[in-house]
Amino acid sequence: MDEIMFMRDVNEIEKEKELERILQVVTEDPIRAEKLRVSMKFLKALFISAADIKAREKIHYMKEMPKFSPVKPNLSEAPEPEYTKEIVYPIQYTLLFASNLDLVMAKVENNGKIIYNLLEPKIDYDILKECKEEIKLRMKLDKKILKDDKYLMGKWGRVYKKKNLEFNLSELEKIRYMINRDAYAFGLIDGFFRDGNILGVICDGINKPVLVDYKILGKIETSVVYSNEKDIAEFIRKFVVKSGEAFDAKKTEYNVKYGNFRLLGSFGKEEVSSKFILRREQ
Repeated sequence: MDEIMFMRDVNEIEKEKELERILQVVTEDPIRAEKLRVSMKFLKALFISAADIKAREKIHYMKEMPKFSPVKPNLSEAPEPEYTKEIVYPIQYTLLFASNLDLVMAKVENNGKIIYNLLEPKIDYDILKECKEEIKLRMKLDKKILKDDKYLMGKWGRVYKKKNLEFNLSELEKIRYMINRDAYAFGLIDGFFRDGNILGVICDGINKPVLVDYKILGKIETSVVYSNEKDIAEFIRKFVVKSGEAFDAKKTEYNVKYGNFRLLGSFGKEEVSSKFILRREQ
């Protein structure tokens, strides 16, 4: 009833108050007052019934009213802003810098197909081989020898001199990087570990482009191709050793983590090539 009275019409309430005032005027005459009280009760009942009916109609009407729905703007007049930014190729940046030289760089190009180029120092293979031989025995005794610039300048300087080539600090850095990459680091894909944009690396065997999972671009091909089964197997072995797990030549599959990367690697057998997947983890 409280809910219904709250919703009664203002005019109806005023009429009821007016009847109360009339009743007060005639209270001096008990007989007239009693008659008026009876009439008053009857009229109140009529007012309340009428108010009740109107209130219920109003409640029913409110229940049937549709929910408010905001007007949608005309998209042709108010287009939504564009938040996407077009990628401009090539995307090129340095991964390793030494002695004012960009030793290793990444260059992502789109020439009908997106490809990730790993740019490393270009060195004559015969020169690189001779420089390795010059320090081969010393490296077995001292792994830190690659940090001794004076020693390396003397050894590799003679190799270049025999070929009538200039040997300077830039050449030293190039040779040092290549030897360190193959002896202590991760060989052909060492540069990928230096690139924070790479979330994963996939090698599906020899003579196939290694794939990388690149931020914002997804899975794309790279310029890196393993042409030797032994190089893939050596990478897996080296990664396992660096992870701290004991390497077992009889074991064919590994799931290990080193640094920010997890390796799923399998060694090949007969005609099946070794393969691996690397995933960056937090």
